[in-house]
Amino acid sequence: MMADIYQATDSRNIQRVAERLKQGDIGALPTETVYGLAGNALDPAVVGKIFKAKGRPSYDPLIVHISGLDRVEEYAEINPLAQALAEQLWPGALTLILPKRPNIPGLVTSGLPTVALRCPNHPITLAVLNACGLPLAAPSANPFSRISPTTAQHVEDHLGSQIDFILDGGQTREGLESTVLDVSAPPGIQVLRPGSVSQEQIERTLRKLAIPFAWITTRGDSDQETPKRAPGLLDSHYSPTTPLFLFDGSQPDWRRHFDSAKKRIALLLWGDSPLADEADSFPGNVLVFNLNPTGSATEAAHNLYALMHELDGGQFDEIWAMNPQGSGLAQTVADRLQRASREWKVD
Repeated sequence: MMADIYQATDSRNIQRVAERLKQGDIGALPTETVYGLAGNALDPAVVGKIFKAKGRPSYDPLIVHISGLDRVEEYAEINPLAQALAEQLWPGALTLILPKRPNIPGLVTSGLPTVALRCPNHPITLAVLNACGLPLAAPSANPFSRISPTTAQHVEDHLGSQIDFILDGGQTREGLESTVLDVSAPPGIQVLRPGSVSQEQIERTLRKLAIPFAWITTRGDSDQETPKRAPGLLDSHYSPTTPLFLFDGSQPDWRRHFDSAKKRIALLLWGDSPLADEADSFPGNVLVFNLNPTGSATEAAHNLYALMHELDGGQFDEIWAMNPQGSGLAQTVADRLQRASREWKVD
C-alpha cells in the first residue's frame, strides 16, 4: 500500500489530515524547512511507527512541533531566555531544547530529560497543528541518514510505502533543517545543529533584549550509539546513495582524478566559482552543476537537497561538491555537505 496523497490547495484536506493524525496515523507535512514525518508526540505507539518507518535508531531524538509559544508550558519548562527567543523568532526555523514535562514519552527524547520544541513558520503546518490540537513529532520524512525531502515527490519516492499519507504543499521555501539551540540551562546556550537561523541572529536578538547569555562550544556528542541531545548530530547524515566527495580547489589530485577516472561524475559548484568558466575543459564524463548561480547562500540552501536528489538518481557514479566558504547559511550548507560526504582516497 502506498501513502494517500492530499493536495494542500484543497482546504478540506487540512481537516482530513488532522483527523488521521488524531486517529494515530503518521504522514508527511510540508514545513518551511523540509517535509516532516508527523505523528502524535504524546502516543508512544505512534512515535514508534515514526522510528520504524524511517529506520531511525532510538538514540536519535525527535523534534516536537507545536502551534505557538502558548503551548510550550504543556510539554516543557520554559525559562526567560528561551521565552524571549521564541517571542522574537517563532514561528520560525529555530528549535529550542528545554527540560521536558512527564507527558512527553521517553522515546521522543531518547530517554533524555530534555525535549526539542519548534513552532514552524508554514501556514499549512500551522493549520494542521491547530486543527488536530496535538503536538506533532516530525523528523524529516526520509529514510534515516539520507537526503532530506523538499518536495512531496521526494517523500513518495523514498517513504511512500511506509507511511499513511502525504500532504503536498509544493516545494519547501528554505530547504534546510531548523537550527537547534540548547537553552535548557541558561545563561549557557549552545547551537547543536546549524540551520536557517544563524548564531549571529540569535546573538543579536538576545543583545537587543539585554538578556545575559554565554555561548557553550563543547560538542560532547559522537557517532557512538548513545542518546543525542538533538537530531542531526551524527558525523554521517543527509547522505545520497551515490558517493559524495568535498573539495576546496587546493587539493592537486581531484582534477587529475576527473581526467583519468572512467566514471560518470557530477561536479557541484558554489556561486561564481572560476571553475564554472572551465566547464568546457572537463572531460565528457564530468557534468557541471551550480548550487547557486547568483552566489546567494539563501539560494544555495533552497536548492541543496533538491539538486542532491536529482544527482542521486543513478546517472552518476560520484558527486564532487565544492566546499562552501563563509558564515551564516553558507556555513550551514557546508555542514550538510560535510556530513553527507565520504573520505576520498587517491586512486
